[in-house]
Amino acid sequence: MRKLIDLTGTISNGMWHYPDPFLVPKMRHTKRTADWGINSEFYVDEIHASTLVGTYFETPAHFFKGAFTVDQWPVNEFIREALLVKIPKSACGAITLDEVRAYLTRQKLDITRGESVLFATGWDGLWDKQERFVKESPYFDDHLIDWLLEREISLLGGDIPSFDNIRAAQGFMPHLLRKGVVIVAPLVNLMCIPSPRIKLYLFPLKLKGACASPCRVICEFESEH
Repeated sequence: MRKLIDLTGTISNGMWHYPDPFLVPKMRHTKRTADWGINSEFYVDEIHASTLVGTYFETPAHFFKGAFTVDQWPVNEFIREALLVKIPKSACGAITLDEVRAYLTRQKLDITRGESVLFATGWDGLWDKQERFVKESPYFDDHLIDWLLEREISLLGGDIPSFDNIRAAQGFMPHLLRKGVVIVAPLVNLMCIPSPRIKLYLFPLKLKGACASPCRVICEFESEH
């Protein structure tokens, strides 16, 4: 049986956010009126935020002028097969190459050229902990990033908000995006997925010239129940 699960975190007032210069997300729900005739009262929602808010899709244009932007990403790339790697992590923990190799060996899996790879750590359980979610985020070790790039992955995602060590940056993010890798993060519910091979459905907003966009992400997988 095929099942669907939402991998998108909820955007709300008081949620976690990246430090300055990124904006603190703010939402406002207000009643308005208009001279459109009788009973013209209605409600309007306003959002004030950076495009890297909630679960988002990020392109190389985040670092490189002239790189492809969200609206230029081919629509045939929106639906893709992906590999899910589960490496449970606590606060400030590094996801290492040795751990990933050991996991792949146990599961009899391999990362092939052009693969989309998602990492589940369980850190999404702290989505509502504004003070901790970003500051104490687990991160990828730079040796793992080099190894993934050697395999020419096309997409990297995970349930962590910071791929690099936010406390002592390793500096690999520009190199990662220069290779054309797109990013989808932070995701939720990855630990709930029983299958390592899944299908992703990505729905970023079509924002002209934007380097990133909030993104609805749906996963389809095979389940016995």
